Amino acid sequence: MGRTKLTLALLALGVSLALFVLVRGERHVALSYVVPCEVALPAGLALTAPLPPDVTVTFSGPWRRLRSLSPADVGPIRIDFSRVRAGSASWSVRPESLHLPRDVHVDSVFPAQGTADLRPAAPAPSPPQPRRGAARRLRGPESER
Repeated sequence: MGRTKLTLALLALGVSLALFVLVRGERHVALSYVVPCEVALPAGLALTAPLPPDVTVTFSGPWRRLRSLSPADVGPIRIDFSRVRAGSASWSVRPESLHLPRDVHVDSVFPAQGTADLRPAAPAPSPPQPRRGAARRLRGPESER
C-alpha cells in the first residue's frame, strides 16, 4: 500500500508540474486585423465625404484565444450618426464596442477618430413620366399595309 501512495503522489506531482509549465509558458502574441465599418445616418442626411470603409485594430492576448479570431468575429464597427443633426460631427471607435474573447485586449485602433460633415440629402430623382398624347411607334420594323 505504501508503494501505491508514493506512485500516485509522484504522478500528481508530475501532472501539476506539466500544467504549471504549460500555463506559465503560454505565448502572448499581438495581431492586427482590418475590421470593416458600417455607418448609421439619420433619414434625410448624407455624408459630404466618405468615411473610412475599415479600421486597423491591433489585439494582444494568449495565442490560444487569438488563433481562431477573425475580423468578422470582432466587427463590424458601427459609426452611429443616427442622433446627429446637419453639420459637423465627430466619431470615435471605443475598444469596448468590439466583440472580443476573454483575456484579449485592444492595443491600438487606426484611425480611431475623425470628423464628418452631414448635409441634407439631395432628393432622389423622380422617374420620368410618360408624355400624354397620341401613341406612336418610335422605331421598329415597318408594318405591312
